[in-house]
Amino acid sequence: MINITLVRHGHARHSLDSALYDDYRVLSAEGRAAVRRSGARLLEQSVTPTVVWASPLTRALQTAELLLRALDSNVDVDVLACLEPGGDLGELLERLSELPHDSDVLLASHEPLCSRLGSIFTGQAING
Repeated sequence: MINITLVRHGHARHSLDSALYDDYRVLSAEGRAAVRRSGARLLEQSVTPTVVWASPLTRALQTAELLLRALDSNVDVDVLACLEPGGDLGELLERLSELPHDSDVLLASHEPLCSRLGSIFTGQAING
């Protein structure tokens, strides 16, 4: 069975022109600290990703990289457009279905995509 660790990117700095620069927003100091704490918790739970996929937006990439550092992992982060806001869930699910069944996957993405994926993976409806 494939194990999936799904994370929303850490808190990002605000952009003066969010429409133009949203893709390039970086994690804030608070966001980096929170991601490091999350990484420590994942390490305590013996999470050992064999596949790491992240949205191409800077804050999601930074989140994946910080988590891998906390996990002392040298797995490469693969960037998937289907993990960006408004991404193609069908493409992501297809890619997941092509992985070996013993894969341990770390996904770094955005809301509301993370909630939608969580709902699909657990079979639970999203409230609200």
